[in-house]
Amino acid sequence: MVAATAVLLLSAAAYGLVSRGPWVCAASTRRRLFFMDATMRGLPVDVLHVYDGGHATMRARVCSLIPVVDASGPDMSRAERVTVVNDICVLAPGVLPFADAVWEEVDARRARAVFRIDGQDVHVELTFGEDGALVDFVSDDRRRADDRGTSFARQRWSTPISRTAEQHGYMLASHGEARWHAPEPEGEFAYLEFTIDTIDYTADHRAGQKVTTRPAGRRVPTP
Repeated sequence: MVAATAVLLLSAAAYGLVSRGPWVCAASTRRRLFFMDATMRGLPVDVLHVYDGGHATMRARVCSLIPVVDASGPDMSRAERVTVVNDICVLAPGVLPFADAVWEEVDARRARAVFRIDGQDVHVELTFGEDGALVDFVSDDRRRADDRGTSFARQRWSTPISRTAEQHGYMLASHGEARWHAPEPEGEFAYLEFTIDTIDYTADHRAGQKVTTRPAGRRVPTP
């Protein structure tokens, strides 16, 4: 796995995931920005994912100068839509009751959902623990890119959550992995281990928009 520090900027409302409830956005722009400052084989690598209005790109540069990955196109956008849904489920689960999604109960701990985002469906399966917290996210709709981001293959992707922590008085995801479920002989493996240090929620009251955000997760009891 690659050592990295990352910053993610997202707006649940701006994704177009939410069709009702307190998350309302009149803006047409849907944007996700993910910047990762990584180290690979002793060299610094900058990685930038951009999802903007249904289109996604991924660019990586060694020493901020030499391009090594430049991915875009329908497969990249399809993969990033799954990541968008994952962001909401992991970082802002309070949005889920208001999401533009069709739900199906699997059993007492699992549910399947089809999210509609930018005119496309994203199929996921969510697993919850005894306390109701999300413990796993699985989707077969994500595409795995090759080393240079020039070709993509459909492959199962999951993000098991191993720990939660209190933020804003709520228990939210704090540690987990991103895993590819590749066929043998490669098999299932974790390519990313993540720790969420801080989650901030802000309100945007620009002209033409009404965006309300709130912490999401299990409320921490107070004495």
